[in-house]
Amino acid sequence: HQTEKIRAEGPASLALKLTVPRTPKPHIGVEGALGFQNNRLSVANVPPLSQMKGKVRFTERSAQTERLTAQFLGGDVRASGGLKQDGTYVLDMNGHIAVDAARGLDLHGPAAQVLTRMSGSAPYALTVRGAKGKLPQLTANSDLTGLALDFPAPFNKPVGTPMPLRVSAGPSTLAGESGLERAELDFGPIAARYLLHYDPKSPPTVVRGAIGVNRPADLPSEGVIAAVDVDAFDADAWRALITQLRSNEAPAAPVPPAAPNPTVAQFLPSRFALHIGTLTLLKRHWESVIVGASHADGKWQANIASNQVSGHVSWLPGADK
Repeated sequence: HQTEKIRAEGPASLALKLTVPRTPKPHIGVEGALGFQNNRLSVANVPPLSQMKGKVRFTERSAQTERLTAQFLGGDVRASGGLKQDGTYVLDMNGHIAVDAARGLDLHGPAAQVLTRMSGSAPYALTVRGAKGKLPQLTANSDLTGLALDFPAPFNKPVGTPMPLRVSAGPSTLAGESGLERAELDFGPIAARYLLHYDPKSPPTVVRGAIGVNRPADLPSEGVIAAVDVDAFDADAWRALITQLRSNEAPAAPVPPAAPNPTVAQFLPSRFALHIGTLTLLKRHWESVIVGASHADGKWQANIASNQVSGHVSWLPGADK
C-alpha cells in the first residue's frame, strides 16, 4: 500500500562482499554493512526517525545492529539486536519522548493533534523477540509521570501524577491455554486482557477478552466484555474533541463511511457493564448512571437506570431509521 512505503533521506554507506564458490550450483555468501550518517526515515502519518547514526551488519540470513541511535518525538532513542541465522530475532529499544521538542518537527495527522494536548517528557522501553512463523513476544512500558495530559477525564493529569503504561504479548503460560497467545494492556485506569489464536497464514483471532476501567479485567468464559466504573464522564467534552480532530483531518471531498475492520472489531466488547457517578451528556448532568448492554445478531440492547431516567433501548448500528 502507498501508506506503507518508507521514505529515506540523507547519505548512507554500503560495504558489500560476495563469495561465489567455483562449484556447480554454488551457494553465494553475502556479507555487508549499511552505515547511517545522520539519516531520516519516515512513513505517512507516523512521526519520523531522524538523525539516525550507526550500522546494520548483515549476511544472507542474518542482521545485527551496531551502535544504532536516532531522534524520535524530540528525544533520543537507542536500538540493539538483530536477526539470527536460525530465524529468531530480538530488538531492544529505549529512549524518551520530549513533547515540547516534538512540536517543532512540523508533524501532520493525528500525532500532531495529540501532541498539542501534551507537555513534558517520558522515558520508554520496548523489547520484541520471536521466530519465523510465530507471533512476536512484545513488552513495552513507560512511566508517564513526567507528562501533562490535557484530555477529558480519565486521561487528564498534571506533571508529577503517575500514569504507568505497559503493553505485553506472547505465548500464554497458564493452564488450559496451551497454544494460545496472551495480549495485555495497562494504561492508567484501563486494563485489557485478550486470549488469541494465531495461524501464520491469517490475522490473529480473539478467543476471549476483557476490558476494565477502574475494574479488574477478568477473562470471561466466552466473548469480549467490558466493565467500567468512573466517578464522572463528560461525553460532551469527548464528542467535541473527536469532532475537532476529525475537522482538522477532513478530506477535500466527501467519502462514504468505511466498513468496520473485522480484525479490529473482534477486540471490541459485545457485553458491557457501566457505572458513572455523574455523566455529562447533551449539556445535562445525569447522576448514578448504570448501563448493562449486550450485542447479538447485529443488534445492541441495553438497560439504563439513573436518578433522572430509566428504561430499555435497542438499536441496529448503521440503520437509517
